[in-house]
Amino acid sequence: MTIDPVSLPARSAIPGHHRGSSDATIAIPLIEFRCEESSGFRAERILQIKRTQITFKRPEAFSACELFMQNLLPDLVGKDGLISLIIGGRPEALDDLCLHWFLGHHLKERTANQAIFLLEEKSIHIYVPYFLLSYGKSIQVIEPQSLKEKLVAVASELMEYYQL
Repeated sequence: MTIDPVSLPARSAIPGHHRGSSDATIAIPLIEFRCEESSGFRAERILQIKRTQITFKRPEAFSACELFMQNLLPDLVGKDGLISLIIGGRPEALDDLCLHWFLGHHLKERTANQAIFLLEEKSIHIYVPYFLLSYGKSIQVIEPQSLKEKLVAVASELMEYYQL
């Protein structure tokens, strides 16, 4: 195996990584196998690195960030059971939301005051409420109703936790 250290992204370059998280460092080196494909590995899973005379030419179009996101985000093309998430709000907030590393991948339609995302129901109830909380009153969930209820539950839990 040969690793091209130039392709190792900085920790802050990894989408969705926040300072202070306890996540393990993820390195996305270019690795040459017999099949000559690129792949990503968690750094602690690489047991040994040896320098060899074998060279590996980095593909021009290679992006460590794109490889990471392709492996992280599901391909939903033709998948059944997807739910529309409709969010209204201030255009600036919606712009930011549409650029979000996770939600942007699921964007179906964007108008001046509304964004429509297509997601799995599980994602809507497990991940999305926590993505949306930081937007406060600048956005409003229009549907599904179940997400509105989940946001109320999460906000209530936070309020209870922080009350003196």
